[in-house]
Formats: sequence, structure tokens, C-alpha cells
Amino acid sequence: SRSSACKDFMNREIRVLLAEDSAADAEIVAKELVKGGLAYTSKLVKSKDEFFKALQEFAPDIVLCDYNMPGFSAPEALEIIKKSCPETPLIVVSGTIGEDVAVDTIKLGANDYLMKDRLGRLVPAVRRAIKEASAASECKRLENELARSNEENFKNIFDHAADGILLAEAASKKFHIGNPAICGMLGYTQEEIRNLGVMDICPEKDLPYVIEQFEKMTKGEIKSSPGLPVKKKDGTLLYVDVSAANISIAGITYLMGFSHNITESKKIEEAL
Repeated sequence: SRSSACKDFMNREIRVLLAEDSAADAEIVAKELVKGGLAYTSKLVKSKDEFFKALQEFAPDIVLCDYNMPGFSAPEALEIIKKSCPETPLIVVSGTIGEDVAVDTIKLGANDYLMKDRLGRLVPAVRRAIKEASAASECKRLENELARSNEENFKNIFDHAADGILLAEAASKKFHIGNPAICGMLGYTQEEIRNLGVMDICPEKDLPYVIEQFEKMTKGEIKSSPGLPVKKKDGTLLYVDVSAANISIAGITYLMGFSHNITESKKIEEAL
């Protein structure tokens, strides 16, 4: 992975992509890298098309880019990197362009800005940029692993929970998914659950009350609703205690409801 490549850069050659239209300036940069004791292999590109192709095929650890070249510029290079390989650091190595332009370039995502006539800190800047990229990549990897771990834990809870769990879209009140417990409780398969909504499992005479309770839970006005009537697939009436919480998935608000079947205790209560 690119993260591993960055982490062991001290022990191997660094892949340096140099975007520079001047052969003389490219030679100056190369000499400074050698002078600084950096083991590297490089690729020189002079156009936008060459730059894009090199990002894919050469897979650089770092990009050193002149600010202005014929038909190409550092801001354009940064835009390409953002879209194709955002983890790759870029250092602008250029002539005088003014402090404001240099600051704006950093704001666009450049890791550093160096003057061609003052390259004494080029190698330290390269080492630092790659270390930062490595750290950022490692953090991202850990975040992804944690997300996968949380997803696996949630799925385990979802699949093995004794209570029924339903995920319903707040706006449409349509079910997104149901766990095995709710399917067993209502007599539907998980595929059938996905084609249903609150209105489909609620007795018609109780619909206004159930909708009211659903909307209050969606707004966070209440966190639970005891003894809600629901219909099984065969028409049998059940009573469930529902606890719910709002969650957001891809910008859409859902109500996750946990249902506990209290039908038997309801029958005993009515008999008493």
C-alpha cells in the first residue's frame, strides 16, 4: 500500500515526480536532492497529459512542481492530485511569484513552497511531507478498520438481537431493513420487509395514533412508545413496546426502532 511505501521511505529510493519545463532547473533540483543525501528515482514531465499519466504509472511518493509552465501550472497539478491520488504530497519549487500567490498555493493543498534560488531545505521539506502523508494515510487506514469493526459488531448485534429491529426512513415511513427477530415476529422475510412501511403493518383503526407516535419519535419528542398494535402477515394482532432513535445514513434520516413483543402480557392484563 502507499501507506507502507511512505513508512519505509528512509530505507529505500523515493519516487519523485518532477513537473518542470526547464532542463537546467530540473538539474538544479536533482543536484540538491543528491546533496541532501536523499536516495531517489525520478521522472520528469513537462505537460498536463504527461503529469496525469505519470501519477498513474509512476505512482510517485512526492511531487515537486514548478508554479508556471507552458499550458500547465501548480494549481492545476493540485486539482489533478485531489481527484486521482489525494494522499500524494506536492511541494512547489519555483521562481519568485509573490507571497500572496505562495500562500494561496498552500491553501489549495500544497505541502510547501520553495524558491529555486534557495533550495537548502528541499530535502528536509521532502522528508517531512512524506512523513506527514504517511501519518495521514495510517490514520485513514485505522479509521477504515475501526469503521469495518463497528460495522461487523453492529451486524452481529442486529442479526442476533432477541428484540425486533426495524430501520424506517423518517420521511416516507418505509422500512429499509429488518433483523431476523422482527421477521420472525411479523412472519415476513427480510426481502418482504423491505417492500413494506409503517402503514402496512398497522391496523387501520390505530393508524392515526401509530403515525403520531412515529413522528414524535422521529422529532425526538419521545424515545419510546409502549403497547403499539401491529399486524402479522397472517393478520394476527400483536402488541409491541417500541424504543427508537434517529440515525443518519448518506444524508437521509432514519428511525431505528427496537420492538419487544408484549402480546402475552397484554392478554393477561386485559383478562385481569
